[in-house]
Amino acid sequence: CMAGKHQEAFDNVYLDRIHRGSEQYIMGKLGATGVNLSCLSSFFDILWGKPVSGLDDNSKSFVLRWAGFTLRALGRISEAVQPAKEVLEASKKDKSWDGVSVDATHIAELNLMLGDVASAQTYGEQAVTFADRSGDEWQKIGRRTIFAKVLHQFGDFVKSKTIFNDAESIIHKAGYT
Repeated sequence: CMAGKHQEAFDNVYLDRIHRGSEQYIMGKLGATGVNLSCLSSFFDILWGKPVSGLDDNSKSFVLRWAGFTLRALGRISEAVQPAKEVLEASKKDKSWDGVSVDATHIAELNLMLGDVASAQTYGEQAVTFADRSGDEWQKIGRRTIFAKVLHQFGDFVKSKTIFNDAESIIHKAGYT
């Protein structure tokens, strides 16, 4: 990265040797969450907000997403919001609605942890909308469950119960019971 070869370092060092694909070696096997965040920091011009220009768009989204998850895992919740929002906007451009719904849910949960229940409600509702666009039944169920949890924390027990019931209805219609 110090030589300006960010894409090469990302592909050949971070992804292949450190992250190791679905194995997620550094965090999943080693539990080296802080070290992972340190590695990811090399791919940012502005920490957690602006990835280096030397990365392609998919790689930028990856480092933003993993920075957000890693910050959250370290308890640095307020810092995790910015990369999560950046990833959400990138995902919207790609129209990958299942990914967008996951990203909106992540922001809703972060805001809930920060005590910003109104923002959590906004993002939770967006997550449900995007899950519906995805057509994926599991997304629809999962996003509704999180949104209902947010509504419950907000004190809107009637709407929360309605959303939980909607999720349960989808479960039954899809034959998951």
